[in-house]
Amino acid sequence: CFLCCARHVEHAPRLNPIPMYHRTTIGLFVVTAGLLIWVFTIERHLDDSIVARAKALRVLDFGGKPPTGITIEGPQGKIVLKNLRNGPWEMREPVKDRADQKQVMELLRASLELKKLETIKASEIRKEKAKPDDLGLGSQAIKITFTRGERVVDSLMVGSRVDAYDAVWVMKEEDWGKAPVYVVFSDIRDIVEQEADLLRDNHVFDLSVGDIRRFKFVKEGSSLTVRRFPESDSAVWKIFVPLESRGDKEEIEDRVSGFMNLEILEFIDKPTTEITGAFTDSQRYIELRQRGEAGALRMDIAELSSEDGDDTLLARVAGRRPVFRVSRDTVDRYFTINPNDVRDRRLADFNRDAVIGLKIEAPRLEGGQVTVMERQQREG
Repeated sequence: CFLCCARHVEHAPRLNPIPMYHRTTIGLFVVTAGLLIWVFTIERHLDDSIVARAKALRVLDFGGKPPTGITIEGPQGKIVLKNLRNGPWEMREPVKDRADQKQVMELLRASLELKKLETIKASEIRKEKAKPDDLGLGSQAIKITFTRGERVVDSLMVGSRVDAYDAVWVMKEEDWGKAPVYVVFSDIRDIVEQEADLLRDNHVFDLSVGDIRRFKFVKEGSSLTVRRFPESDSAVWKIFVPLESRGDKEEIEDRVSGFMNLEILEFIDKPTTEITGAFTDSQRYIELRQRGEAGALRMDIAELSSEDGDDTLLARVAGRRPVFRVSRDTVDRYFTINPNDVRDRRLADFNRDAVIGLKIEAPRLEGGQVTVMERQQREG
């Protein structure tokens, strides 16, 4: 029987061995499959854990949407900032005025990127019998509340600076001893401990040169009126009053830009009778007209006679409540009613790069003949 089985096996058909190149292909397939499994399991979970750790380090969470309101309360008083209908940020308290957009965006950035450098547990606080004032989180704390509409999104208590570190103590809950305290970088305190005026827009106008289609300078009955014509970015400026002439584009836009960038040196929210009277007697103002706007924007300029030698002037803009102090040198540098200061002094108004032909005619010195020189630029 054993021999029969041996013969049967001997005469059985042989299986062909797998070629070497097929083995290599199968090996590569196995390695690729293993890498894919690693990417979709281990790496994915690793990425999720990194994101989770990053979120755990954040102090504040706005829920993926920016807040539309910020309230800052502290020893310096109360400041309320609002952003309605995705427009510019405005200050509502302590005065109603335009907010400094860059400062507000910097505050939001610093708040969102606030990271926990160290965490002090509530149990440790109770064990050490620490008091809120020890970390500046008592009566001297600055409270920041972020809102979206009428709903509070998040809040933060900012305390004193940590000794020997560029950091501050912060706390999310007002219940001392029941919530942890965090150590964070001091960027946020540098912003919120400022006075309200430093969070206000310190530019008189919220416009650019491209927004202006006409401007008018008036002083004691004399005026200069310049208009962009036609009203487009590539258009030219023309003088209409006191005479009609081409305007010098660079000179005019330099003056307009000077007033668009005019900075406020001081806010006077409660002007005295003397200041109000100075504007009544003043006959100097600037009038601007914007594209698409029917009305004009006017800035009156005045000065106090009792302040001889003062290097500032008073300014007041329609539609903006406070009175400002501005630089006298800056206003005098850009303000003019002399049309010759802004006239185009060129004999001809054309673009030299667009010239394709030139013809010059001049009398000869002898015989009174006319010499004609003409050159035609070839295409290309």
